Amino acid sequence: MTDPAIDRRRAHLHGLAAGGLFVLAAFLVWTVPAAVARLLRGQLAAATLVPPIAFSLLFGGGVREARAWRRQRSAQAI
Repeated sequence: MTDPAIDRRRAHLHGLAAGGLFVLAAFLVWTVPAAVARLLRGQLAAATLVPPIAFSLLFGGGVREARAWRRQRSAQAI
């Protein structure tokens, strides 16, 4: 019979792993379809837009910086 503390720790780690996989899946579901849609419309430069904005929002960038980056990319595409 195993120690209940070990079982609790193992269950906690499995929960953390499942949560991490869920966050990764949500991120991919959010970014990949938009990039593919832009590729199919022929906007190759715009297809690279979504992941950097998402990365910026997720890792402490901020909405203002992401919008400025998007405006700069839009100006370059024109």
